[in-house]
Amino acid sequence: MEIKRWVHISELGSDQWVLLIWNSINNAVDDGRIQKPKQAIFDLGLSLTTHANMLPRISARIEGNANKIYSQITNNLSEKYIFTKDTEVYSMIIDNDLKYELLADINAFIFELNIVWELQKKLLQAISCHLGKQIKAKELSSEIKNIIGESAWFPELDSLRNFLMHHGAPYIAVDITDGNDKPNLIIMLKKVEKFNDPKSYIKFESLKKIVSGFRDSRKLLQNHLMYLVDNAGK
Repeated sequence: MEIKRWVHISELGSDQWVLLIWNSINNAVDDGRIQKPKQAIFDLGLSLTTHANMLPRISARIEGNANKIYSQITNNLSEKYIFTKDTEVYSMIIDNDLKYELLADINAFIFELNIVWELQKKLLQAISCHLGKQIKAKELSSEIKNIIGESAWFPELDSLRNFLMHHGAPYIAVDITDGNDKPNLIIMLKKVEKFNDPKSYIKFESLKKIVSGFRDSRKLLQNHLMYLVDNAGK
């Protein structure tokens, strides 16, 4: 059936990363220093912004549901549920909807974080090409390294995303090593009985370090793109 009546929904969001770059581009166009970019570049920016706007929403849900799980665990905690290296006990049953909502959001957050970074790299290629410098695919990693320096966060994120896409699923446990009142989420990459292999899990604090690295690198890339545009034609 043909669509004859519809309602568009505003795409205004809170992420400002692209807008500052657009401001530089608009100023350069107004000054006659560069040609106006093709619409495809602005479309790429909109896609990037839409994905970026998902991240804080997913993150808030993760934090909220993790806290709800902590509450369920602490309210029902007893020695019969506390595993140690030498003790096997019972797995605690929690609300299934809550558990799978958290797993879905963890999975979504990892993928969206990866998507945003990849789209930002594509924008670097597109804007650089528009300004007269083509960055080939095989040169992109080296170019990014020159901009943001040595960085461990992206290989860790990329490996995690690839594992979840091609090999496994996330599972959760809760670390109470620092005390029953100081729970910390553990994201397992397979069902493990004991945490002897660091490659089989990632602590929530480690995921936060990846996010911190992403934010720092994102700012450096934004500054670089603005610098390229602001100095074009001078």
